[in-house]
Amino acid sequence: MKRWLILAGITILAVAGVGGGCSYSALDTGRRIINNQYSNSNLTAKSFKWCTNGLPFVDRIEKLLGGKYIILLQNNTELRPSGGFMGSYAAISTDKTGIKRIYVQDIYEPDGKLPGHVEPPYPIQEAFGQGWWKLRDANWDPDFASAAGAVRWFMEQGGENNINGVIAVNLGLVNQLIEIFGPINLVTYDEVITDKNFYNLAQKYAETRIEGNRTDKRGFLAAVGVVLEERIKSLEVIKSIKLIKLIFQELRKGEILVWMRDPEIQKEIEFRGWGGRLTDGWNGDSDYLYIVESNLGANKANCCLDRDLRFEIGKESNKQKIAINWVNNNEFENPKPPTFWGGNYINYMRVIIAKDKNIVSVSVSGS
Repeated sequence: MKRWLILAGITILAVAGVGGGCSYSALDTGRRIINNQYSNSNLTAKSFKWCTNGLPFVDRIEKLLGGKYIILLQNNTELRPSGGFMGSYAAISTDKTGIKRIYVQDIYEPDGKLPGHVEPPYPIQEAFGQGWWKLRDANWDPDFASAAGAVRWFMEQGGENNINGVIAVNLGLVNQLIEIFGPINLVTYDEVITDKNFYNLAQKYAETRIEGNRTDKRGFLAAVGVVLEERIKSLEVIKSIKLIKLIFQELRKGEILVWMRDPEIQKEIEFRGWGGRLTDGWNGDSDYLYIVESNLGANKANCCLDRDLRFEIGKESNKQKIAINWVNNNEFENPKPPTFWGGNYINYMRVIIAKDKNIVSVSVSGS
């Protein structure tokens, strides 16, 4: 009996040791990448690869490092096909040893450097009447790989070169990050940022576009980004687990969309349904319905909308009916800075269905 107890004890200790070692190697590898100190010959990197053998992208770390990644910071209170209006973005420059530089930029910086003229999609021209298509509206295709390709092209025209990937996230994700990391004290802005007030403060500084003024969107988001970056570098084990869990949850829900230039990596992303493709989750045999809203009212009306969607199937026929009803709860017709950013909802909507369906009728507000 003693021998069995000793053997069981040794087994438990061995499993705990391996588990603890794997957790340490994962955290250490992550920190080395963030701090630009990664090496595939490092002992913890080898241990990490051994522990995570078979998990997605682990065997492609060296391939992923090198080049630039653009993270689109989208405001989902102004809906666009990939999630929201791209007011800002974070650029992450990497090399074989990890992350070299992270900076936050206003979308209007590269947007204003486009040489020549690009004809806009008809709905954008109809809404804004400007006669051109620019980066700020480039996430127009409901298929994210196509939209990301357009975003990358516009970015490169504006000076953001060597882009290996485009990732779209909504401001709601930043709220959740702040919830994990805790309040952020921005001394230069005399603000304490929490998950409750981040959106209103970001919108407040987004409306200040005075050159050289410290209270501008780019400076505000950059200051928040610097604090988040420093906290990620020194993250505790519990918070690291929460962060990883949050990212995977958002990927599964489609709240984070990913496009990679490398076709092999992109294929793996699409296999997991992280690519925001029109075919994600569809096997080609079942029914298909994808509703895409685009706010073209130049406001944040999506903050305060209720929508009801009904899908009816006839009992004695294959006839189907989709009915969508919106209720606009915005208090005013137009934004009233610095406290109210919503207004009337000007929505360009696409309803995407399987191509073998025959459309019998369409009506809007009874007409």
